[in-house]
Amino acid sequence: MKKVGLASDHAGFELKEFVKTWLTEKGYPCKDFGTYSTESCDYADYAHPLALAIEAGECGPGVAICGSGEGISMTLNKHQGIRAALCWMPEIAHLSRQHNDANILVMPGRFISTEEADMILTEFFSTQFEGGRHQNRINKIPIKKNGEDGLPIPPYKIYNIGKGQPENLLDFINILQEELIEAKVLPQNYDFEIHKELVAMQPGDVPITYADTKQMEDDMNFKPSTSLREGLKKFAKWYKDYYMQ
Repeated sequence: MKKVGLASDHAGFELKEFVKTWLTEKGYPCKDFGTYSTESCDYADYAHPLALAIEAGECGPGVAICGSGEGISMTLNKHQGIRAALCWMPEIAHLSRQHNDANILVMPGRFISTEEADMILTEFFSTQFEGGRHQNRINKIPIKKNGEDGLPIPPYKIYNIGKGQPENLLDFINILQEELIEAKVLPQNYDFEIHKELVAMQPGDVPITYADTKQMEDDMNFKPSTSLREGLKKFAKWYKDYYMQ
């Protein structure tokens, strides 16, 4: 089970402490990104680390709180892989999960009681994403350009491979690993983790060094069934044809 990520500013600190206790009692492990007191601070300093941890798969989902919930929501949603939902009643929390697959619950610390927070948390953590028509709408949310973290956002209509949307190009490459090995495009012991220098990618481009078949033979004594570039092109085309018909 992933840890639930927590973040707040000073105005959300007390409610965050309530949330932490609520999660612990329900058996959810959590990671607190701060703040750790009611001393005045800036919500962005805690929202960004939470968002990055969720995008990296280290935590998920998350709960974030500031006075109105607005500022911390705006900050979190600057991240392409984040869908932060500001919820002040259980019904909105329910829909944010059911229709929007929200991965961060945001609450307005100065405007709701702990009793209301309890009901909102219950709805958020007990509601599953409905998928279907809502998935296509969610796919259109990210801006298709490189983010500040340097990880290009994949062109989803081509790279939707049916195992959940990759949050960035590195996710996409990791998902491809098993398929490429099975097709004998890469050797069994190939380590994708050593290739994290990513570049903007369009169908057929590869962000790793072994696009050249001969180079892989020289370095790894392995002769691929086809070049990695061609393998990715064929793989992307197959999934595009299969899922976009």
